[in-house]
Amino acid sequence: KLTVTQVKKLDEDDDLFWIELNTDQIALFVWLDMETDRFIGTFSDNGFHMTSQTKTIKYKVDRKSQKNGVTVDDIK
Repeated sequence: KLTVTQVKKLDEDDDLFWIELNTDQIALFVWLDMETDRFIGTFSDNGFHMTSQTKTIKYKVDRKSQKNGVTVDDIK
């Protein structure tokens, strides 16, 4: 079971988010995706194996792609 346990906005001006993932066992071939047409961005790591219970990923929103500001709830 893989879950997103926490999302934080790291920098108000830079649209950088911190996403914490948690799993109860080894998770192979984990892939993250944002299903939205409001903005696009880049994950700091994507397509990985989780061999520990917790992994932290950063998500950088492309300012040019935004229709409005991006919030923590948008990322969740």
